[in-house]
Formats: sequence, C-alpha cells, structure tokens
Amino acid sequence: MNRSRPAIALAVSALVLGGCSGDPEPKFGPPESSSASAASSSSPRPSPPNPVATVRAWVAARNAALDSGETGPVEKLSAPDCRTCSGLIDPIKRIYAAGGHFDTAGWRVDKAKQRDTSASTIVVDTAISIAGGTTVTEAGAKPNRYPSEKHIVVFKLAQDSRAWAITFVGFLS
Repeated sequence: MNRSRPAIALAVSALVLGGCSGDPEPKFGPPESSSASAASSSSPRPSPPNPVATVRAWVAARNAALDSGETGPVEKLSAPDCRTCSGLIDPIKRIYAAGGHFDTAGWRVDKAKQRDTSASTIVVDTAISIAGGTTVTEAGAKPNRYPSEKHIVVFKLAQDSRAWAITFVGFLS
C-alpha cells in the first residue's frame, strides 16, 4: 500500500472486492443539485429524508471529519456494524490522534441514483470525485501528496427507527 494515499488506498484495499460481485453496473440519472449536499456540523441534525440524501450527508460529514478530526456526525450516519464505514472513518481518528491532519476538499458526489429494488437494503450507486491533497500522518511527519481520482462507489443503506444509516461502502472502480 502506498503511504502517500492512506485514506484512499485503505478504502480500496479493504472495501472494493467484498460483496460487489454480481451487482449490475450502476446507471446514473442527471446530477442532482449541489444544494442537496448536507452541510456537516458538530450539532445534532435531522436524519436525511431519503437514501440519496443520506449518502450525500455521509460524504459531507466525512469531508468535515477530514477537515476537523471530528468523526461523530459521520459515525451517526453509519450503522454500528458497518465495517466498511469504520475502514473509512478510523484512519481519520488515528491520524488526528497522532497529531496529523488532512489538506483536501475530500469527496464530491457527482451523481447518485437509488436502485429500484424491493429489498430491505437500499442501494445507491454514486460517481465520486476524490480531490487530491496531502496527508500528514503524525505530528512532524512530511506531507504525503496524492492526486485526484474518480470512482464508482456503492452505498448500501437500511432504515431503523425511521432513520437511514449507511451499512456498506464499496468501490466498484
């Protein structure tokens, strides 16, 4: 794994292959308005009204965590047993705990579409742009630079007590 891209490489290596085989190729509709993106804050906020809004809120909350080290809001949008969510959140905790930080705009949801399904687990296919940037893995360490990337990412969600939660994040490309 390339140390210059710890968050991306960890996500890809830990998440990509598990549970993605046999899924149909994602199809996207027109991009949704950028005003649908949820702004993250440390104060409690209402649960997003639908799966696509929940995915957008999760991405916004993760981006805020990259900026501040505060992972509470993104964890609240993740199911407690979502291991792939933890794989994308725990490195943020570790890096900030070690005195490091991220300098990136994070992820941008370019397109998102909920699959038509009658299953209890809802799937949202997304086109994600990951901004380039730098990561300082610990206090005093040299910055590790990484380029921007584009990926197809699948989010699985479940609803519990009328709130949507991310149960899986998987990279298809």
